[in-house]
Amino acid sequence: MLFLACALSYTRAHAAAAPQKPARAKADLRGSAAERLEAADAARFGRGARPAAAELDAAVAREANPQVRYGLLQALAAQDPIAAVPVLSRSLRSDASPIVRVAAAQELGRLEDPAAARALASALAGDADLDVRRAAAASLSVHRSTSAAAALAAAAVQADPGVRRFVARALSRHDGAGVEAALTRLAADPDRAVAA
Repeated sequence: MLFLACALSYTRAHAAAAPQKPARAKADLRGSAAERLEAADAARFGRGARPAAAELDAAVAREANPQVRYGLLQALAAQDPIAAVPVLSRSLRSDASPIVRVAAAQELGRLEDPAAARALASALAGDADLDVRRAAAASLSVHRSTSAAAALAAAAVQADPGVRRFVARALSRHDGAGVEAALTRLAADPDRAVAA
């Protein structure tokens, strides 16, 4: 009995003296940037109360921090893929941050939806940022549609060899006459990495 009393006393004394872990930021879509990031992660991974898709959409629209917008887009795509397509398409088309546009392209690549393929094709054809065009090409590789294949085939003549490399890799996952012609053209590309 004395041993049990001593052990209990020792446990209580050390528990009181143990350093406390710092409190995590509360998940709040209207709080500080850290809280907004925590809320996006919580929504993405299904921890705690999950905001509705409309609430995540509104948070993306009002968010000034590109890193938080990135997280919000990922959360929306994970939580409600159907509601995410228009928001991701809008972000891919008009977000000021190339990082956010890359995230939107990556998330659209995970969604089998004709509207997602159209948004990716548009970004591949006309986005000013090379990384966004590369992400769009990579994402189009998983869309098994003739429109995705046509967009990739049309992009086989882009000036940037990096984009052409992504296009060649993506086209190798598609088939059709236009795809074969584009791959033949890419096989003769002056950039050896593209031709390979």
